Amino acid sequence: MASVWNARRSSVASQAHREPDAVWNDDFYSGYWSFDPKRDLNWRAITALHKARGVAKQGPKLSANQLAARLESIYAAELSKEANARKLKGEARTTWMLQQLGRDLR
Repeated sequence: MASVWNARRSSVASQAHREPDAVWNDDFYSGYWSFDPKRDLNWRAITALHKARGVAKQGPKLSANQLAARLESIYAAELSKEANARKLKGEARTTWMLQQLGRDLR
């Protein structure tokens, strides 16, 4: 009978009875976890893992759009320098740059 009694108190026996070791060893554990995503998760590590995949987005159409946007931003920077040379400010500057870029003035 002593061997059965000692077996019940062992950590293996507690797993056999499906009781966690924390309960069996009288360690503190929380029966209810109040989840706080800012405090309980390491978001920097999570985003680093997601960025580590390095998967390309969606093929040639997206690449062409990104290239067009990059070229337009370079042209907008040149227009900004030209607007500085013309001493344009405020609404007049914005309107002139949008007209040069062929964008809607709204």
